[in-house]
Amino acid sequence: MPVIDDMVYVPGAEGFRLTEIMSVAPCPDHRFNFAHSVHVLLQRTSCSAKAHCPCDQRTDAKAGNIARRVDHVRPDRVSARATGYRARYGGRLLWAFEMSQVVTAYRWILNHRSTDYTKCCDAVVVYQIKRSKWLPPGLYVYRRRPTHFGCTVDRPVAVIEQFNLNRTATDSELPNAITIAMFPGCDNYSAMYIVTRKQSRLTPEYGNRIFGEAAALGIMELVHPPGHMSASERYEVAIRTERMYVLDLRWRAFDTRTRCVHAIPKIKGMKAILWSNHTGDVQNTECKVLSWLFGHSNELPSDVQMVDYTAEALGVRYILVDMDTFTGVLPQPPRTGMSFFTHTHFTGDLAAAAAAIGHVTGPKRRMGSPCQGKPLDVWYALPSMGSCHPTPYTCGDRYADVKITDEMRADLIEWTLKTDAADCQGLAVQHTLYYHWEHAQYKMMLCHTVPDTDTSLNMFRL
Repeated sequence: MPVIDDMVYVPGAEGFRLTEIMSVAPCPDHRFNFAHSVHVLLQRTSCSAKAHCPCDQRTDAKAGNIARRVDHVRPDRVSARATGYRARYGGRLLWAFEMSQVVTAYRWILNHRSTDYTKCCDAVVVYQIKRSKWLPPGLYVYRRRPTHFGCTVDRPVAVIEQFNLNRTATDSELPNAITIAMFPGCDNYSAMYIVTRKQSRLTPEYGNRIFGEAAALGIMELVHPPGHMSASERYEVAIRTERMYVLDLRWRAFDTRTRCVHAIPKIKGMKAILWSNHTGDVQNTECKVLSWLFGHSNELPSDVQMVDYTAEALGVRYILVDMDTFTGVLPQPPRTGMSFFTHTHFTGDLAAAAAAIGHVTGPKRRMGSPCQGKPLDVWYALPSMGSCHPTPYTCGDRYADVKITDEMRADLIEWTLKTDAADCQGLAVQHTLYYHWEHAQYKMMLCHTVPDTDTSLNMFRL
């Protein structure tokens, strides 16, 4: 049981000051009695009390007070099967082995977010994976995102659960903590893009958020180990199966319904759903949307609007070209530790390309967005992509000006046009240079706008 300064924390309870427990008759040998303190705390929770010896503590020889570490508060929850799975798969541990804790976090959010926390507040649930100086691994609720790991100034306002996990050598591959926002953003509207697909994929992929919510609602079955599914490492991808490809933009979709609709790319086989975050019971709406998404319901709530582009005649195809053979000078990204992209050339039907890729308002821009005439000399910052590469629909935020000369741009266009599939075989083609920081390499994205019946280009398609 952790003690931070004069605050005691217990699973499922708020933190209470030790001075509030002093009214309980103390043990003659100690200023604060462990058993009595635990009994008082557990009376305020639904947890079941467990017998403890009054002297079952460690004492500070200098101060004569109870020390802040108790080694056997919670039993080890790691089964032999899970331990073997952890040792075997190492890097995938974050999503695979720890997913039951992620589900617990989302189950708590589903039960408490709408009643105990103000809409759009900055509260977060932190799944602390590694032990810090003051807190053991566990699930903690903070009023806002902690400034850094293990800080005693940013104290949790509630403790959902704590764990006493025996870690192995794979600890170095895990982050210190996962932060889950109760409200993932502050925009007025939420949206989801659902693309139907018929590509063979033996192992479905799920994002932590959608998996945690679906398992907490009982829509998906939680099993150990999850050999029939894997973690999605792609930005904003919630589900990727042979049946559908889902982008999750909840609480991140613009501030008006019109902007939401304009930003939807017109992809054949795609449906987009959007709803306001400030009317009715938003949490109930999200739960019904998830049920509809997984096929458990055939009806969406009345406040959810659907935009159906399944019959669109235009499509977007793209290819990523390595820059190993480019001998010219490349513009340097404005900073290290981040990925960036900039548009270098566009030719073709601007209106058709803009309609196919959709309009993103504000300072954002999609990688496949067409640029008319000379492109803007601007770097757009990309989100962290890990080992994955972006798609034409990946958004970036305007970050800084590009230091690129006309000669550098001409060299890039000339080199790109010599590569396969760089000419405008469809209605339009967009050249976009990007720097992948995790891979430490440049690539050129060639994004084509083509009629849906065109099968001449042998490229990937979203």
